[in-house]
Amino acid sequence: MCNGTRKSHRTVFGITLATLCFVFITFGGLGQTLAQDHPREKHPHKVRVELREFSVSPHRTTVKAGWITFKALNTGQRNHELVIIRTDLEAVNLPRVVEPNDEEDGSSVRVPEDAVEIVDEIEAFPPGSHERKQFLLPAGHYALICNLPDHYMMGMHADFEVVP
Repeated sequence: MCNGTRKSHRTVFGITLATLCFVFITFGGLGQTLAQDHPREKHPHKVRVELREFSVSPHRTTVKAGWITFKALNTGQRNHELVIIRTDLEAVNLPRVVEPNDEEDGSSVRVPEDAVEIVDEIEAFPPGSHERKQFLLPAGHYALICNLPDHYMMGMHADFEVVP
């Protein structure tokens, strides 16, 4: 009886191992599959976005799905960032949270990053400079925002559409 139980455990272990190997081989590179199915294009769609006090102004608000290069230009007097959020909401209607800070009034308003679907971002960069970054965006509605303290509330947001 003990020997039969040992054989059945080996059989279950073997089947489990074979199944795991199959799943790993089949699905293990799933994250890479997206990039392989959509390799970076030599000529991706390009979108120039001007960031200044206090607006986000993309030179085009609709592009085709695929690799999109965003060139963010900071023409303002303060640091700005470009955060890309996939959402069904209009950019002006994103959720907000009041956070403490070291400013005079002791608080600031931002979009809570754990309450929205952030695709990616171009980190804060100084006035008079530009940053460029490429993103793979599927069709959908997006909000382009600067989420530095109070910048969103002061008008630094824009709607952006990616179409099939």
